Amino acid sequence: MTSKILLRLCIATLAAGAAMIGCTSSSGPPSTGVLDYQSSGGLSGNGDGSELHVTADRTARRVTRQGGSQTATLDAATFNDLRARIEAAQFTTLEPMYSCSCADDFVDVVSVQLSDTTYAVSADTSADVPDRLQALIDKVRDVIQQPLDWH
Repeated sequence: MTSKILLRLCIATLAAGAAMIGCTSSSGPPSTGVLDYQSSGGLSGNGDGSELHVTADRTARRVTRQGGSQTATLDAATFNDLRARIEAAQFTTLEPMYSCSCADDFVDVVSVQLSDTTYAVSADTSADVPDRLQALIDKVRDVIQQPLDWH
């Protein structure tokens, strides 16, 4: 493996938290998390600074570009759409990494909790990813940008 690929794997592993990159899933205790997302990579290694954590009670926590965090409750329609896109992404069939071998590309790292298994996928923003995964990433980015009652 080249050092660039190893660096991306390390970044993805750190971003995915307890989920293991290099294998599609890891068993563990059930989590209250529904979805974790982080942008990484780029020149700084921090991506565009976007992070989102969504729990089963519809609580969403995003990290601001300034490094603070804000919390909001997702409306039922947004939450259900997000859950439907998670299901449609078919995480059990996805590769753990989609790479474009591009220098300094941002990487979208998505981790979801399905039953008692965590699935994590990292995808370079310029990589060719399955449409079903891209639809989820697009929805996550939309939620991050929504003018919710963030506090």
